Amino acid sequence: MSDPIVSEISLLLRHSGRRILLIEDNPLNREVTGLLLSKAGLKVDAAKDGRVALDLAARHAYDLVVTDLAMPGPDGVETAHRIRELPGYEKTPIIALSACVFGEDRDYCLSGGLDDFITKPVTAMRLYDIVLRWLDAAENEPDVLGATA
Repeated sequence: MSDPIVSEISLLLRHSGRRILLIEDNPLNREVTGLLLSKAGLKVDAAKDGRVALDLAARHAYDLVVTDLAMPGPDGVETAHRIRELPGYEKTPIIALSACVFGEDRDYCLSGGLDDFITKPVTAMRLYDIVLRWLDAAENEPDVLGATA
């Protein structure tokens, strides 16, 4: 892992303006995570649950999705499956957020079609490192980034 300031500056320089869909049912977690992402120059749309997220994803092209796992309605894995079925989202990076830290939870996410996993509480360093890694990787595959390709 790198210094959060280095990762934040890297996000600002290389990915400023990229669109992120943040799905989080807890208002405080949604606000904090959204602020961290916005501070790094990313355009964040926040959804309070999977249903709202699916509506947003159908109307806008996002470069990356960050989703809580445990939500009312469709959970994070189900929401990710449904987003993947939308045109243009087959390869969009989807990152899980979870308070669960067990290996089987991570395995469940990754086998469920999500690309990576961040444990809560979210730290700026971990969030920036993972988002930077996936946006960098997606940039090397032009068909991955929906909003900017």
